[in-house]
Amino acid sequence: MKPSYMWLSTTTRRITRFVILISLLLFVFSIVGTMYIQNLSRLLNEETNMHLSEINEQGAARVKNHFEQKIEVLRVLSSGFISDPDIPIENKMDRLLTEVERNSFFQLVYATPDGKAYSTDGTSSYINKYQFFNESIKGKEYVTEPMSIGDKAPFIICSVPIYSNGEVSGLLYGSIELHKLAEEINFSFFGGNGLSYVVDSSGRVILHPTINHIQEIIGGEIEDRFSQAPTNYLSEFQNNGKGTIRSEINGIEAYISYSPIEGISDWMMISIAPVNVVFGISAKIIEQTICIIVSLVIIFLLILTYIIYNKRKSEKEIYKLAFKDNLTEIGNFNKFSTDCEKKLDNKKGKKYAFIYFDIDNFKVINDTFGYTSGDKVLNYVANTLKDISDNKALYARFSNDHFAILYEYETKCQVTDFIAFLQKKLNRVLLDEQINIDLVLSVGIYLIENDDYDFNLIYNKGNMARVTIKGQQKVQFAFYNEEIRHKLFEEIEMQNEIRMAISSNKFEVYYQPKYDLKKEKIVGAEALIRWNHPCKGFISPAVFIPVAEKTGMIIDIGRGVFTEVCRTLAEWEQKGIHPLPISVNMSRVELYQSELLSFLKDRLDTYKIPRDVIEIELTETCALNDLDHFISMIYEFQMLGFKISLDDFGTGYSSFSYLNSIPIDILKLDRSFFIDIEHDIRSQNIAKSIVTLAKSLNLIVVAEGIETIEQVAFLKKMDCDIAQGFYFGKPMPKDEMEKLLLANQ
Repeated sequence: MKPSYMWLSTTTRRITRFVILISLLLFVFSIVGTMYIQNLSRLLNEETNMHLSEINEQGAARVKNHFEQKIEVLRVLSSGFISDPDIPIENKMDRLLTEVERNSFFQLVYATPDGKAYSTDGTSSYINKYQFFNESIKGKEYVTEPMSIGDKAPFIICSVPIYSNGEVSGLLYGSIELHKLAEEINFSFFGGNGLSYVVDSSGRVILHPTINHIQEIIGGEIEDRFSQAPTNYLSEFQNNGKGTIRSEINGIEAYISYSPIEGISDWMMISIAPVNVVFGISAKIIEQTICIIVSLVIIFLLILTYIIYNKRKSEKEIYKLAFKDNLTEIGNFNKFSTDCEKKLDNKKGKKYAFIYFDIDNFKVINDTFGYTSGDKVLNYVANTLKDISDNKALYARFSNDHFAILYEYETKCQVTDFIAFLQKKLNRVLLDEQINIDLVLSVGIYLIENDDYDFNLIYNKGNMARVTIKGQQKVQFAFYNEEIRHKLFEEIEMQNEIRMAISSNKFEVYYQPKYDLKKEKIVGAEALIRWNHPCKGFISPAVFIPVAEKTGMIIDIGRGVFTEVCRTLAEWEQKGIHPLPISVNMSRVELYQSELLSFLKDRLDTYKIPRDVIEIELTETCALNDLDHFISMIYEFQMLGFKISLDDFGTGYSSFSYLNSIPIDILKLDRSFFIDIEHDIRSQNIAKSIVTLAKSLNLIVVAEGIETIEQVAFLKKMDCDIAQGFYFGKPMPKDEMEKLLLANQ
């Protein structure tokens, strides 16, 4: 792909050459016209041959150009949004639908490698039985013979392969109705008394005019007559390539001109003009030649002006489509990759960093505030990149909320300072008069090495670095190295195993009892997810839960746990076991699912579970970046009758102000408070203060991770309500928990 400035200069040169060519043609035409008046009798036959050949070749060129334009449109579409795997099929078809009328297609169809095709008319089918599919899926561009399906009008298909990461990932084709194609390509001349048509190597008519009185010229039905006399010369035509002959067609003397249509292997353009028509109009031509020449010069000049205007306009639109992002008006992937490779080819000792980032929880912004607000955020990011980038940086929007920067640097600190500055600029983005949000970026950085020139490899390395920190709150950027590559492959393997575990129902729910310290009896339990891998044994939730949250699979896991808890409570009720509150953990990813509340209500209703026997456990990290949404969800849970517990208090981002602003019912103190607490006076004082504060707010206090009798004694002394930990019982399967509850009763 050429850089944009080279593309524009090439366009200017092409237009200049085109003007010169048209001017020369006008001049030649004027000379030929004058000679034609003086020597008409002697040169009429030769002139007719030349003129008819020219008409025929122009007709062939029109057919060729028409299909080339269709193929070019399909190429542009296939290399743009249609090749992006992250864009849903529905969005791709909506975009393609706008291109159908604009480019005079009957329909546009996107097909996957397995042959499933999605049409802009809303239908889908399998097309892998057709030759054009098998050719294009191998990487070839293809134009079919005329086809007809059912009662649909005959049509021709143009298809191109779609490439993603250098491999064919599908195909895009457009169908063109034959009768509309014939209307767009003029097949008549000599005032409608001469005509052109297209045949294949067997003489079958592909395209022909639809003018009624043509039947009178050729002596019968178009299809019948076209398949006779001229096609008798097909072998001669094919051997000679192109030319003009004089022969008899159905008793009528006529000139027959023929030429192949380049780019379509076995199609040929044939033009016919009756001799009596040619000689009949010659007298009028003599009388009107001078006027016609003058008129044609004026018309040609007008056409030339119109063609140049439209050519410039269409090329500007193609440039914008190929090199600019429609939403933000900054560069897109094509422009960035072209300019990036140009800079790297001429870097001369300069050092560059490829910075690739996206916006954490951008989907939440779209779902919560609407797509208009999401677009506003994207434009804000683009404008920020414009403001902070100088001649040392290239920038572009690749797709969705993904942006890229090529940054020239001298030291690694300059790169990190630049990212910190960018993050600062994206704090407190104003969505409207009342809503401000802080954008959190996940940034991957690749410090480009001296021998790196392949942009696809550079992009992949930057993207790998970005993926490794996606969803992490404390780490906002990462530099690419081989360790990251290895880590990413491990994570991909973990994702696949989690997906298989979900589909085969390999996750289990364990229960860890909670004890009332005053009554010294079980008063509830916490439901915990466990994964006994067939080869690796038990895998810690600390290993697979972050991966599940990052990929969204935590939603299926969380719903599976909630459903299993409801099913277990219903079974215990039937067995006469008095139901005790079971707490269920919920990740912050789940809080942004619009159908979450309806799902919870449906599970409770299905298993007839009282609302007060299930607690929802949320961690304080759920409140990060969007405290208002977190609080509103707590109120929604409480409206359904759930008790709300704030889990892991005391880790990471704990703040006493949370206890006053978040309407929770239960406060769970993290095990880190109680490690060696019997010997650490400072830890004792902190724990006492938190318990006292929680009690003053009428919160139930639960201590996690209790493992020793000394810790139990301390908790009783400071009036803690409930304790949970290995001292009282490890997490256990449902059957063991059931036996414990029966003994407790």
